[in-house]
Amino acid sequence: MIVFAKVAEFGSFSRAAQALRVSTPAVSQQIRRLEESLQTQLIHRTTRKLTLTHAGQVFAEECAAMLHAVNQAHAKVAALRDQLTGELRISMPPEPGLQQVIPALSGFIRDNPALTVHLLIGDERVDLIEERVDVAVRVGQLQDSSLVARRLTSWHEVICASPQYLAQRGLPRSPEDLDGHEWIVLTLLGETQTLRLGRAGSPDHRVRIRGRVLANNAQGAARLALAGVGLTRALEPDVTPLLETGALIRVLPEWSAPPVGVYVLTLKRDNQPASVRRCIEHLQAHFAPPPDKR
Repeated sequence: MIVFAKVAEFGSFSRAAQALRVSTPAVSQQIRRLEESLQTQLIHRTTRKLTLTHAGQVFAEECAAMLHAVNQAHAKVAALRDQLTGELRISMPPEPGLQQVIPALSGFIRDNPALTVHLLIGDERVDLIEERVDVAVRVGQLQDSSLVARRLTSWHEVICASPQYLAQRGLPRSPEDLDGHEWIVLTLLGETQTLRLGRAGSPDHRVRIRGRVLANNAQGAARLALAGVGLTRALEPDVTPLLETGALIRVLPEWSAPPVGVYVLTLKRDNQPASVRRCIEHLQAHFAPPPDKR
């Protein structure tokens, strides 16, 4: 029927064959079989031209409608394949999740009203298979090689404390001065940690971080630092508002630690759902560095 619809449209076996990317004899054979099955002649053939019989004209209209329906069906399936529907489960730590990732996702969520988004926010590193997580945002060193990792951005780590604490214990002037200070240890990085600090023109200095106050949440550690309990490590974007208002003071600002990578992780799958692909693309675009305007 598709072959006949093309023959009727073009009025030629050869042109129909070109449109269908088959041979002219193949088109002729299909028309002959169609007429045999209908037991009705559909086409008048002469050496110079091709015309439809009355039955052929009636049948051609139905075939054209059928072909249109086929094309519409293909278009609907293609749209459904790329439509963002169903549920998307996204795992992230509170920091930088609350401060950086959720604002980045807000536009994606608004633009896809048919998509249900389930945010799993916690410091523990969830199992993507067990928790049915589609996309996970993680900070720092990656360990699970069974996942596909894409770097979103890198953030600098800072050492900070409250003005109250620094007034009582003194402002460190060099990495050596950090020894003996009270530390609020973020246990996500390990209970005993070594921080490498570098500065232009100076060798790297390794600082051993130990403390009697342990926190498994970066926001909790920052709160304790605000209360004057001690020094803490933090990602710069998480404490920038506190640094700008002076509620926290950056210690040794001329020294810097290696940047910390922020990654988006997915399971290894051949065909990721459109919601996963588009979510990752949205995050990558949001965190991409601005273009150089020079």
